[in-house]
Amino acid sequence: MRRTNLVLALALAALAGCGRTALPSGTPSPTAPSPADTATSGHPSSPASPTSANPVTATTGAPSTRSSASPSGTPLVVADGPGWTPAGLEGPVPGPGSCRYRTASDGYLLPDPSCTPGAVDPSVTQADIGTTICRSGGYTSSVRPPESMTEEFKYRSEAAYQDPAPTSSTELDHLVPLELGGASDTRNLWAEPDQGSPAQFDPQDPYGYNAKDGVEDRLHDAVCAGEVQLVAAQQAIATNWTTALETLHVSP
Repeated sequence: MRRTNLVLALALAALAGCGRTALPSGTPSPTAPSPADTATSGHPSSPASPTSANPVTATTGAPSTRSSASPSGTPLVVADGPGWTPAGLEGPVPGPGSCRYRTASDGYLLPDPSCTPGAVDPSVTQADIGTTICRSGGYTSSVRPPESMTEEFKYRSEAAYQDPAPTSSTELDHLVPLELGGASDTRNLWAEPDQGSPAQFDPQDPYGYNAKDGVEDRLHDAVCAGEVQLVAAQQAIATNWTTALETLHVSP
């Protein structure tokens, strides 16, 4: 009787251990994140918000976007079109005080890449610049959203950046300009304080109001002349507009 009880006890103990398999040392647990659980930026996935540090993947209800790494590693948003529809601008809206200006080595202000990484319209490519940004008769008026649509976002951008010189005028600027295939997605728009003269970067510029305008026009001319590739110009101006010409070896 004792032997029978002992055999039965051993059998029950063996069955109790059959439903669990020990993991070898160093093996991740089933709940540990894997490479498949990370976002396309290479950072672990996290809930997105309008002020997310990775604005490319922020969930806003707008069409999906993808990103292209610029030379500095800053994500450049590729919008699903010009960045706006009759319903309004696409992209997240940063909260008050959530964005910080950066200062370039020459003293000009740069946008916060977490709020304004830059966004481009995928319908403008190197292959079609002759019928888009470089066409005779102009291009930007055909893709520019109406001021009645952008004015509200200008005020929100000013509140987000908290202009360090409130008495100076600001404009709602396309970081990657429309004349270089930029989109009007909110991630390409920022409250830019007017600083300097366009003549600093483009002495022949009769239209600009500030120094960045000179960079935009000079790069547009260089792209249309075949001196610079479109994507290189987009990435350079999004990374640091004050050094874009130097980076691309384009003379003022």
